[in-house]
Amino acid sequence: MRGLGRLRRWGTRLGLLPPAIILAYHRVADLAADPQLLAVTPRHFAEHLEVLRRAYRPLSLRALRQRLRGNRWRPRSLVLTFDDGYADNLRQAQPLLAAAGIPATVFVTAGMVDGAHEFWWDALERVLLRSPDLPTALDLTLGGARHHWTLTAEQAARPSPPDWHVLRADPAPTARQALYLELAGRLRGLPHPEREAILAELFQWAGQPRSAPRAQRALTTTELQALARDGLIEVGAHTLTHPVLATLPLDAQRQEITASKQRLDQALGAPVTSFAYPFGGRGDYQPATAGLVQAAGFHCACSNFQRHVHLDTDPYQLPRYLVRDWDGDTLARHLETWFAG
Repeated sequence: MRGLGRLRRWGTRLGLLPPAIILAYHRVADLAADPQLLAVTPRHFAEHLEVLRRAYRPLSLRALRQRLRGNRWRPRSLVLTFDDGYADNLRQAQPLLAAAGIPATVFVTAGMVDGAHEFWWDALERVLLRSPDLPTALDLTLGGARHHWTLTAEQAARPSPPDWHVLRADPAPTARQALYLELAGRLRGLPHPEREAILAELFQWAGQPRSAPRAQRALTTTELQALARDGLIEVGAHTLTHPVLATLPLDAQRQEITASKQRLDQALGAPVTSFAYPFGGRGDYQPATAGLVQAAGFHCACSNFQRHVHLDTDPYQLPRYLVRDWDGDTLARHLETWFAG
């Protein structure tokens, strides 16, 4: 098997077996603020699809994994995927995909379907960055330890500018932005019940309602069914509560993986066979996690590290390239670089 893998890699380098790539999106939406850089505007997404339609060979993820087993695909093949399961995947992305005739896979956080709350990172943004006036003192228990933060009256009364995002280092983060960054880092690895309890405490502290704004909500069951109805979009699973799987015991990982499949299977009346690891970096899941995904009945799983898909790529660790809110020309330049690399 090692010799076969080496042969395939040399074949790829010689141009005999062309690489494919998988693109990772999250949202298609016009947002007033996007601190996590998750959204591509509808205008830019339409430009992306024109680039893909004109110069590349878009495949469904299902077709790619079938061709992975058959050791064949055509040059410049690529796949579109979306993570999380925002409602704008149906409202904004699906009509543009349908008009271009380009397939995609949407990985849905099953526990968020029909939920009244937004994703935790959006909730944290709404409380800490958008609230018009916050108390000057915050006390929270995180991981069994009590933490205290203070804001000046001016800081507490000044929401974050809408153009700020987590990759922006100049100017230095304001006190609110620094608090957001710190709590985002702390909440990321917490178990779902503890994270939800902290968010409830934060909303009460800020005097803000907990229900999700329409622009931030996840798909409903009816919308999920509409998304999958014409077959152009494949629905995949993204766990139940979007945890960092590597932080959970294996039994808890198994529950997150299998329960997400069961819920989506039931909602769609058909088996869901693709999976994506939340966050998806190499440290966000374990080698044993891939085995749990396979045992649950999934045929493949997507990660979030940049690499080509080759004929010897592990179908349960498919790499992806993250797409930002670029115009079509910028995406075209990135695609040429990625394929050349």
